[in-house]
Amino acid sequence: MPEQEMPGQGKPLVFRDLRDRPSGAFQANGKRVPARSCTLSIRLPDLPALPWPGQPAMSDFPFRFYLITDRLHTAGDPLALLPVLAAAGLRALQVREKDLAPAALYDFCRAAQKALGKAQGVAKGEAGVGLYLNDRADLALSLNFSGVQLREESLPLGAHAQPLRAALRYGVSTHSVEGVLAAQAAGAHFATFGPVYATASKSAYGEPVGLQALERAAAASPLPLLALGGVTPERTRECLDAGALGVAAISAVWDAPQPADALRSFADALGGL
Repeated sequence: MPEQEMPGQGKPLVFRDLRDRPSGAFQANGKRVPARSCTLSIRLPDLPALPWPGQPAMSDFPFRFYLITDRLHTAGDPLALLPVLAAAGLRALQVREKDLAPAALYDFCRAAQKALGKAQGVAKGEAGVGLYLNDRADLALSLNFSGVQLREESLPLGAHAQPLRAALRYGVSTHSVEGVLAAQAAGAHFATFGPVYATASKSAYGEPVGLQALERAAAASPLPLLALGGVTPERTRECLDAGALGVAAISAVWDAPQPADALRSFADALGGL
Protein backbone atom coordinates (compact mmCIF):
# COMPACT_ATOMS: atom_id res chain seq x y z
CA MET A 1 0.00 0.00 0.00
CA PRO A 2 1.40 3.45 -0.85
CA GLU A 3 2.48 5.75 1.92
CA GLN A 4 0.04 8.47 3.01
CA GLU A 5 0.91 11.75 4.64
CA MET A 6 -1.43 12.72 7.46
CA PRO A 7 -1.68 16.46 8.18
CA GLY A 8 -0.93 17.48 11.76
CA GLN A 9 0.11 20.40 13.90
CA GLY A 10 3.86 19.77 13.50
CA LYS A 11 5.87 17.47 11.29
CA PRO A 12 3.60 15.31 9.12
CA LEU A 13 3.48 11.64 10.02
CA VAL A 14 4.03 9.15 7.22
CA PHE A 15 2.04 5.93 7.71
CA ARG A 16 2.35 2.64 5.92
CA ASP A 17 -0.56 0.30 6.71
CA LEU A 18 0.82 -3.00 7.98
CA ARG A 19 -2.30 -4.24 9.74
CA ASP A 20 -2.43 -7.30 7.50
CA ARG A 21 0.88 -8.52 8.99
CA PRO A 22 0.87 -10.81 12.04
CA SER A 23 2.41 -8.11 14.22
CA GLY A 24 -0.50 -5.75 13.54
CA ALA A 25 1.72 -2.67 13.45
CA PHE A 26 2.10 0.63 11.62
CA GLN A 27 5.27 2.34 10.49
CA ALA A 28 5.31 5.98 11.57
CA ASN A 29 8.29 8.18 10.62
CA GLY A 30 10.36 5.07 10.08
CA LYS A 31 9.40 3.47 13.42
CA ARG A 32 7.18 0.46 13.95
CA VAL A 33 4.23 1.28 16.25
CA PRO A 34 1.68 -1.32 17.47
CA ALA A 35 -1.68 -0.64 15.81
CA ARG A 36 -3.50 -0.76 19.11
CA SER A 37 -1.46 2.18 20.42
CA CYS A 38 -2.18 4.43 17.43
CA THR A 39 -4.81 7.15 17.49
CA LEU A 40 -5.37 8.91 14.18
CA SER A 41 -6.79 12.42 14.13
CA ILE A 42 -8.18 13.43 10.74
CA ARG A 43 -9.36 16.98 10.05
CA LEU A 44 -12.22 17.18 7.55
CA PRO A 45 -12.46 20.25 5.32
CA ASP A 46 -14.79 22.93 6.61
CA LEU A 47 -18.19 22.91 4.93
CA PRO A 48 -19.13 26.14 3.19
CA ALA A 49 -21.66 28.24 5.04
CA LEU A 50 -24.96 28.22 3.20
CA PRO A 51 -27.28 31.21 3.40
CA TRP A 52 -30.20 30.04 5.49
CA PRO A 53 -31.56 31.44 8.74
CA GLY A 54 -32.01 29.57 11.98
CA GLN A 55 -35.32 29.49 13.79
CA PRO A 56 -37.05 32.65 12.56
CA ALA A 57 -38.94 35.15 14.67
CA MET A 58 -42.69 35.08 14.18
CA SER A 59 -42.57 38.40 12.34
CA ASP A 60 -39.98 37.06 9.89
CA PHE A 61 -41.77 33.83 9.03
CA PRO A 62 -42.40 33.70 5.27
CA PHE A 63 -45.97 32.33 5.19
CA ARG A 64 -49.09 31.82 7.28
CA PHE A 65 -50.99 29.34 5.13
CA TYR A 66 -49.54 25.93 4.30
CA LEU A 67 -51.32 23.96 1.59
CA ILE A 68 -50.71 20.20 1.55
CA THR A 69 -51.26 17.88 -1.42
CA ASP A 70 -52.99 14.50 -1.15
CA ARG A 71 -54.07 13.56 -4.65
CA LEU A 72 -55.46 10.12 -3.68
CA HIS A 73 -57.92 11.45 -1.11
CA THR A 74 -58.99 14.81 -2.52
CA ALA A 75 -61.08 15.77 -5.51
CA GLY A 76 -58.87 18.35 -7.16
CA ASP A 77 -55.91 17.54 -9.38
CA PRO A 78 -53.03 19.36 -7.67
CA LEU A 79 -50.94 19.80 -10.79
CA ALA A 80 -53.86 21.23 -12.77
CA LEU A 81 -54.87 23.59 -9.96
CA LEU A 82 -51.45 24.92 -8.99
CA PRO A 83 -51.32 27.70 -11.61
CA VAL A 84 -54.73 28.95 -10.45
CA LEU A 85 -53.76 28.80 -6.78
CA ALA A 86 -50.44 30.52 -7.42
CA ALA A 87 -52.27 33.32 -9.17
CA ALA A 88 -54.56 33.58 -6.12
CA GLY A 89 -51.56 34.21 -3.87
CA LEU A 90 -50.39 30.81 -2.59
CA ARG A 91 -47.01 31.12 -0.85
CA ALA A 92 -46.25 27.67 0.57
CA LEU A 93 -47.01 24.14 -0.63
CA GLN A 94 -46.12 20.80 0.93
CA VAL A 95 -45.96 17.88 -1.50
CA ARG A 96 -47.27 14.93 0.52
CA GLU A 97 -47.73 11.93 -1.77
CA LYS A 98 -46.76 8.99 0.42
CA ASP A 99 -47.63 6.28 -2.09
CA LEU A 100 -45.11 7.37 -4.74
CA ALA A 101 -41.76 5.65 -5.12
CA PRO A 102 -38.74 8.00 -5.18
CA ALA A 103 -38.48 8.29 -8.97
CA ALA A 104 -42.21 8.91 -9.39
CA LEU A 105 -42.20 11.38 -6.51
CA TYR A 106 -39.31 13.25 -8.12
CA ASP A 107 -41.24 13.47 -11.38
CA PHE A 108 -44.36 14.70 -9.57
CA CYS A 109 -42.34 17.40 -7.82
CA ARG A 110 -40.75 18.51 -11.08
CA ALA A 111 -44.21 18.74 -12.63
CA ALA A 112 -45.32 20.90 -9.69
CA GLN A 113 -42.33 23.17 -10.15
CA LYS A 114 -43.12 23.47 -13.84
CA ALA A 115 -46.76 24.32 -13.15
CA LEU A 116 -45.79 27.03 -10.67
CA GLY A 117 -43.09 28.39 -12.92
CA LYS A 118 -45.48 28.69 -15.83
CA ALA A 119 -47.98 30.49 -13.64
CA GLN A 120 -45.58 33.04 -12.21
CA GLY A 121 -42.60 33.13 -14.52
CA VAL A 122 -40.54 31.97 -11.56
CA ALA A 123 -36.89 31.45 -12.34
CA LYS A 124 -34.28 30.01 -10.02
CA GLY A 125 -33.50 32.49 -7.29
CA GLU A 126 -36.67 34.53 -7.72
CA ALA A 127 -39.47 34.78 -5.19
CA GLY A 128 -42.39 32.42 -5.66
CA VAL A 129 -44.24 29.60 -3.94
CA GLY A 130 -42.09 27.91 -1.32
CA LEU A 131 -42.08 24.15 -1.90
CA TYR A 132 -41.70 21.63 0.91
CA LEU A 133 -41.44 17.87 0.52
CA ASN A 134 -42.87 15.42 3.01
CA ASP A 135 -40.22 13.19 4.63
CA ARG A 136 -37.54 13.14 1.90
CA ALA A 137 -34.84 15.71 2.64
CA ASP A 138 -32.55 14.16 0.03
CA LEU A 139 -35.04 14.71 -2.77
CA ALA A 140 -35.95 18.15 -1.44
CA LEU A 141 -32.32 19.19 -1.75
CA SER A 142 -31.96 17.64 -5.21
CA LEU A 143 -35.07 19.52 -6.35
CA ASN A 144 -33.93 22.83 -4.85
CA PHE A 145 -37.05 22.91 -2.66
CA SER A 146 -37.33 25.39 0.18
CA GLY A 147 -37.60 22.69 2.81
CA VAL A 148 -38.84 19.36 4.10
CA GLN A 149 -41.68 18.31 6.43
CA LEU A 150 -40.75 15.51 8.83
CA ARG A 151 -43.40 13.20 10.24
CA GLU A 152 -43.24 10.99 13.34
CA GLU A 153 -41.69 8.04 11.53
CA SER A 154 -39.20 10.14 9.54
CA LEU A 155 -35.48 10.09 10.21
CA PRO A 156 -35.15 12.43 13.22
CA LEU A 157 -34.02 15.93 12.39
CA GLY A 158 -30.93 15.57 14.56
CA ALA A 159 -29.73 12.66 12.40
CA HIS A 160 -29.79 14.68 9.18
CA ALA A 161 -26.43 15.60 7.69
CA GLN A 162 -25.26 19.17 8.20
CA PRO A 163 -25.38 20.08 4.48
CA LEU A 164 -29.08 19.17 4.46
CA ARG A 165 -29.77 21.11 7.64
CA ALA A 166 -27.92 24.14 6.31
CA ALA A 167 -29.74 24.19 2.98
CA LEU A 168 -33.34 23.38 3.94
CA ARG A 169 -36.07 24.75 6.16
CA TYR A 170 -37.38 22.02 8.45
CA GLY A 171 -40.99 21.61 9.44
CA VAL A 172 -42.00 18.88 11.90
CA SER A 173 -45.43 17.32 12.40
CA THR A 174 -46.36 17.48 16.08
CA HIS A 175 -49.35 16.43 18.20
CA SER A 176 -48.43 17.44 21.75
CA VAL A 177 -46.55 19.98 23.82
CA GLU A 178 -43.74 17.46 24.21
CA GLY A 179 -43.53 17.04 20.45
CA VAL A 180 -43.31 20.79 19.90
CA LEU A 181 -40.56 21.16 22.51
CA ALA A 182 -38.63 18.29 20.95
CA ALA A 183 -38.93 19.87 17.49
CA GLN A 184 -37.67 23.19 18.86
CA ALA A 185 -34.73 21.53 20.60
CA ALA A 186 -33.80 19.67 17.42
CA GLY A 187 -33.62 22.91 15.43
CA ALA A 188 -36.88 22.87 13.46
CA HIS A 189 -37.90 26.10 11.77
CA PHE A 190 -41.63 25.49 12.32
CA ALA A 191 -44.13 22.78 13.21
CA THR A 192 -47.61 21.75 12.23
CA PHE A 193 -49.81 20.93 15.23
CA GLY A 194 -52.91 18.80 15.25
CA PRO A 195 -55.31 17.48 14.38
CA VAL A 196 -57.04 20.40 16.07
CA TYR A 197 -60.51 19.40 14.82
CA ALA A 198 -62.06 16.13 13.71
CA THR A 199 -61.17 15.35 10.12
CA ALA A 200 -61.55 12.29 7.93
CA SER A 201 -57.88 12.26 6.92
CA LYS A 202 -56.80 11.91 10.58
CA SER A 203 -59.62 9.75 11.97
CA ALA A 204 -57.38 6.66 12.10
CA TYR A 205 -55.14 8.43 14.64
CA GLY A 206 -57.81 8.96 17.27
CA GLU A 207 -59.57 11.99 18.69
CA PRO A 208 -58.49 15.52 17.74
CA VAL A 209 -56.15 17.24 20.19
CA GLY A 210 -58.32 20.37 20.36
CA LEU A 211 -57.78 24.09 20.74
CA GLN A 212 -56.69 23.88 24.38
CA ALA A 213 -53.78 21.62 23.44
CA LEU A 214 -52.81 24.08 20.69
CA GLU A 215 -52.91 26.93 23.21
CA ARG A 216 -50.67 25.02 25.64
CA ALA A 217 -48.18 24.19 22.89
CA ALA A 218 -48.03 27.78 21.67
CA ALA A 219 -47.49 29.02 25.21
CA ALA A 220 -44.71 26.49 25.84
CA SER A 221 -42.55 27.29 22.81
CA PRO A 222 -41.69 30.20 20.50
CA LEU A 223 -41.58 27.81 17.55
CA PRO A 224 -43.98 28.97 14.80
CA LEU A 225 -47.00 26.64 14.85
CA LEU A 226 -49.43 25.99 12.00
CA ALA A 227 -52.75 24.51 13.14
CA LEU A 228 -53.73 21.46 11.09
CA GLY A 229 -56.69 19.12 10.91
CA GLY A 230 -60.23 20.15 10.03
CA VAL A 231 -59.25 23.82 9.76
CA THR A 232 -61.52 26.00 7.63
CA PRO A 233 -61.55 29.75 7.00
CA GLU A 234 -64.32 30.03 9.62
CA ARG A 235 -62.20 28.24 12.24
CA THR A 236 -58.98 30.10 11.47
CA ARG A 237 -59.53 33.00 13.89
CA GLU A 238 -59.87 30.75 16.93
CA CYS A 239 -56.66 28.94 15.93
CA LEU A 240 -54.84 32.27 15.81
CA ASP A 241 -56.37 33.28 19.13
CA ALA A 242 -55.00 30.04 20.60
CA GLY A 243 -51.49 31.07 19.58
CA ALA A 244 -50.96 29.55 16.13
CA LEU A 245 -48.98 31.64 13.66
CA GLY A 246 -51.08 30.28 10.82
CA VAL A 247 -52.93 27.23 9.54
CA ALA A 248 -52.44 24.31 7.20
CA ALA A 249 -55.12 22.64 5.09
CA ILE A 250 -55.78 19.85 2.64
CA SER A 251 -59.40 19.18 1.74
CA ALA A 252 -60.63 22.67 2.65
CA VAL A 253 -58.96 23.87 -0.54
CA TRP A 254 -58.65 20.88 -2.86
CA ASP A 255 -62.26 19.73 -2.32
CA ALA A 256 -63.80 23.20 -2.49
CA PRO A 257 -66.08 23.94 -5.46
CA GLN A 258 -63.72 26.82 -6.30
CA PRO A 259 -60.28 26.14 -4.74
CA ALA A 260 -58.98 29.62 -5.55
CA ASP A 261 -61.93 31.19 -3.73
CA ALA A 262 -61.29 28.94 -0.72
CA LEU A 263 -57.66 30.09 -0.71
CA ARG A 264 -58.75 33.73 -0.80
CA SER A 265 -61.07 33.07 2.14
CA PHE A 266 -58.11 31.77 4.14
CA ALA A 267 -56.16 34.86 3.13
CA ASP A 268 -58.93 37.09 4.46
CA ALA A 269 -59.10 35.17 7.74
CA LEU A 270 -55.33 35.23 8.21
CA GLY A 271 -54.69 38.77 7.02
CA GLY A 272 -52.49 37.39 4.24
CA LEU A 273 -51.09 34.07 3.13
